[in-house]
Amino acid sequence: MEYSIKKYSFILSILFSSLLYSQDVIFTAIVDGDLLGGTPKIIELYVSGEVNLNNYKIQKATNANDFESEMDLSGYYSDEFVYIVASDDSIYFFNTHYGSDENFSNIIDGGNFLNANGNDAFRILDKNSNEVIDQVGEEENFEDIYKNSYLYRINGTGPDGGWVSENWNFAGNNFLNDKTEQEHVELIPFGTYDISDSGSVNILEEEKNSFSIFPNPSSGDIIHLKGIENSIKEINIYDTIGKKIISKKTVENHLNISGLKSGIYILQIEHLGTLTSQKIIIE
Repeated sequence: MEYSIKKYSFILSILFSSLLYSQDVIFTAIVDGDLLGGTPKIIELYVSGEVNLNNYKIQKATNANDFESEMDLSGYYSDEFVYIVASDDSIYFFNTHYGSDENFSNIIDGGNFLNANGNDAFRILDKNSNEVIDQVGEEENFEDIYKNSYLYRINGTGPDGGWVSENWNFAGNNFLNDKTEQEHVELIPFGTYDISDSGSVNILEEEKNSFSIFPNPSSGDIIHLKGIENSIKEINIYDTIGKKIISKKTVENHLNISGLKSGIYILQIEHLGTLTSQKIIIE
């Protein structure tokens, strides 16, 4: 009897531990650079827990078509970043600027599979169940949202079984246009995703949530921005599928939103060389 109780308790402890110890593979960045040949083209993954990537694959929907092409993942990782890098120039770029840092040592050669455009979507699938583990972008009606630019996941979000645009920070199309190699390195926030820091937005400097929006939620025609007066270079507002709805350059600390329908949007501001994003709700 005593043996049975101990055995039962042992089994329960294993089951309980497995529930507490999450094992996930998460998209955290997708980059379409503007250096020679449209490089670098890189996907950053975060592996949470101990994961055998041989059990997973990535599918791509090219130019907003169906998910057709795919590549198998490989390797064993635990609580670390993994980088899928397109061959040749992208690998050279990555090794040159990140190769001496052990935090960026996990590289998978993406070959031609990773020749992504700003409207290519990706998803991670479990090979055994064919379940979608995480996804960035959609296979239909997905417009350019990271052309010559990048997307970076908001801390503490993911994985998502489908495309959840409000969980991403949008740099905006052509953000990397005409930038040098060093500027690409400085602007793309590789390795900054924090799975335990729920809800904060990754930006290009250490300055977080440096401005406030009011009223938010809003039911009027005007919203006001506080904390970055007279330093706003550009404001973009994206809807929940990643489509840019409003784009204003050199604006004041208020914005007319009378054309927006009720819903959730991502407001992104470029100021003093940084990007900051916050969620806004229109009632």
